[in-house]
Amino acid sequence: MKNSRLSLILIAFLMVSILIPLNSNKKNIEENTVIIPTISEVNDKPGGGITATYVDTTLLGQWDENYGQAQDVVVLGDIAYVASYWGGIVTLDISNPSNPQILDHYETGYQARSINIVDDIAFVANDVWGTSIFNISDPNNIVYVTKALISGSHYYAWVFNDVLYSATLWMGIEIWNVANPNSPSHITNYQNASVGNTYSVQAYGDIAFVGYSGGMDIINVSNPASPVFISAYINSGGFIYADYDGRYCYYSADWGGLYILDLIDIYNPVLVANYDENNDYVQESAVIGSNLILSNSSAIKVLDISTLSSPTKVAQYNTYSHSKKFNITGNYLYLAEAGNGLTIIDIKYYPISNLCDK
Repeated sequence: MKNSRLSLILIAFLMVSILIPLNSNKKNIEENTVIIPTISEVNDKPGGGITATYVDTTLLGQWDENYGQAQDVVVLGDIAYVASYWGGIVTLDISNPSNPQILDHYETGYQARSINIVDDIAFVANDVWGTSIFNISDPNNIVYVTKALISGSHYYAWVFNDVLYSATLWMGIEIWNVANPNSPSHITNYQNASVGNTYSVQAYGDIAFVGYSGGMDIINVSNPASPVFISAYINSGGFIYADYDGRYCYYSADWGGLYILDLIDIYNPVLVANYDENNDYVQESAVIGSNLILSNSSAIKVLDISTLSSPTKVAQYNTYSHSKKFNITGNYLYLAEAGNGLTIIDIKYYPISNLCDK
């Protein structure tokens, strides 16, 4: 019986491998797809069989008309909003994902590094120009409103409950009241003077994660006027994006890879795993069910995190240039590629079940 099951598993692998296209680093829909099949389960249930799953990542569309270098993207409906470094903010019609069309763009003359959108207002981290605020109610006509600036080089902007948190490199976090986006009001500053440059900030409810070169702080922002240090995690890397599910924090740490931290005791972060395959320069991550998707310097990777302590790669899409931030809507992943504009990737999960009865 054991030999029979082994034979069935081998058959499943062979059936899946037939569907695997060869990979190269070309901008080609078929040739730029890497599929790594996995046998996810061997059923012992009556009438069962072998259940195999694999992930398919396929290029759908691309937009690149030399408007700067795409850094970040937000997708709302049929519109993509791209922070494009020297190209400023760009709006694209993606109703046909295979053929994105530019609608408008607005250049401030400074590097647009990140974008966050609340209602019809876009907040763009715009380097030494501060966090720029735009009215995007008409995607065909981007309107500059004002900026939030005290000092520093604005690397990341995050808005939660009418509060703007701006990561400003050497000046820590600047916190603003943006209930009236036409007239932002500065609240306070948070800075940990003992650590390196401040790259990012993400707020989830009363908790905010502040990313530095070499670690991160967790702070209580229930009163934005008086942020309170809770704990810190120190390790190698530039901590540039935190995805938090209420217990686990998935920290993209650039040259440090991906850190998975258990925060059941938020005063004592515990490392669960560090994923860093071939010096992954991880830019952002997102958890989708039992999978985690990350962008790094040269690829989109899909990890199986059903066992958190041992993330396993199940798919990879090799990008044409430096992958930055991304946005996921349904099965579509919208990727900001620094040297390649906006890339739209279709991610599908295929189960192969009940191949045969026992």
